[in-house]
Amino acid sequence: MNTIKRMVPWMNWEEWLFVKNLLFSSDTNLVLQGIDIVNAWKLRSTGVPVAVESTAIFSDLILKMEQCLCEEEVNGYASSYNELTFAAALAMIRMVNGMIDVEQKGVYSKSVNTIAESIGLPRVFVDMRHRCSHNDIPSFEVLFSTLKNAKQWLFDFYWQKQEQSLLNQANALIQQLLSISNLASTNKDMSVYNKKGDINIVLKNIFINTSTPDIVHTLIPALCGTTMCLPMDMQPLVLPNAKEKVEEATWLENWIRIIAIGYSFWDGFIDCFIIHLAMYLRNCEDPFALHWLLLLCRSLYSRPFFSMVTNKGKKKAQEPCSLEEFQSIGYHVSQHILELLRVKALPVLTFVKETLSSFMTERDKELLSLRMEMVEIGMTATDSTSHASSTDALPTDDHLREMESLLNSQRPSYVKVGYSHFCETDRLPIGSLLVWLVCRNKQRK
Repeated sequence: MNTIKRMVPWMNWEEWLFVKNLLFSSDTNLVLQGIDIVNAWKLRSTGVPVAVESTAIFSDLILKMEQCLCEEEVNGYASSYNELTFAAALAMIRMVNGMIDVEQKGVYSKSVNTIAESIGLPRVFVDMRHRCSHNDIPSFEVLFSTLKNAKQWLFDFYWQKQEQSLLNQANALIQQLLSISNLASTNKDMSVYNKKGDINIVLKNIFINTSTPDIVHTLIPALCGTTMCLPMDMQPLVLPNAKEKVEEATWLENWIRIIAIGYSFWDGFIDCFIIHLAMYLRNCEDPFALHWLLLLCRSLYSRPFFSMVTNKGKKKAQEPCSLEEFQSIGYHVSQHILELLRVKALPVLTFVKETLSSFMTERDKELLSLRMEMVEIGMTATDSTSHASSTDALPTDDHLREMESLLNSQRPSYVKVGYSHFCETDRLPIGSLLVWLVCRNKQRK
């Protein structure tokens, strides 16, 4: 079946889902926020679906009509009574006409009732549209009730169905990735399967039939364990089964080959993959996961991997790659370092020190040193507390609280990172803020 691609005003489906939750929230402020975003979409593009636009209009009118019913009456009617009545009538006409016009296809026009029946549009909405267009406009109360029913119908007809469709697509993609994961986690060299063409066919189907936004927001997050589509007890798909004995060399070779194939379809694949690995490692405390993911990270920064994806193997295999070489395959090394420095696990920080130190500025190195010191302090405090017989606070605890208090009192809204990039403070590790604070105080002195 051929599908027609169309431009949409939202950046990705996560933004779309975010707006859906806002518009159908019980919190009035959240609903107003959703309405504002849809209005921004309308300014950005003319491709806002009728269902989305009508949902925002209905939400706005329902809130205003509810407020109107609570206002003091002026001469028997609230001041905005008639205005909202006409606005609600026009909104119903616009919604029904928009739904019908989209389905008017072919040489001969179909009747409104025929199209409405085919798409599941309730007859009561069609009759309301006809009444508002050709007869006396219904009362305020009737239109108010109709708007609420129409908004609920849009939720069932458009929003819920679309969300379920997205979920089904994500689940289908994850099932394909599971087959890849199970194959890569065996002790069999995938080159054997390559000769048969099985693995290549599966990967080709995945990447050809998956758009770049879906690769970024579904495929890579599923591999790295950063997607909400995975069950709570499921690890990143890139990890081997902890209950089975898997040879590190074979597992690593298989996944390196898969990642290289991903790069051949989209040159931003590896960079995005590394960033999502760092996002998962941020809160990872599982030694098993840390071991395997760091093993993979080291390989992605190795000369053999660079030679594989670029077909350039002139230099010695043990010689490290330069920053320019990594940039040539789409690596944003500074962003990788920034993400990895947010990780609380000492093995990850050690990996950064051993593998990425040559790409770090002096300030980055100072930050890394401070970050490692703080993690070690935290580990010492936790260990001492677990073995202590008393509940007295340790000196290191007081020290950490003092630093946090200092930061909270002098923390800016944004911190300059590098020469031109600004980051919100809540997205930076505490070590970054400490370094910034020390440097700022030195400049003031």
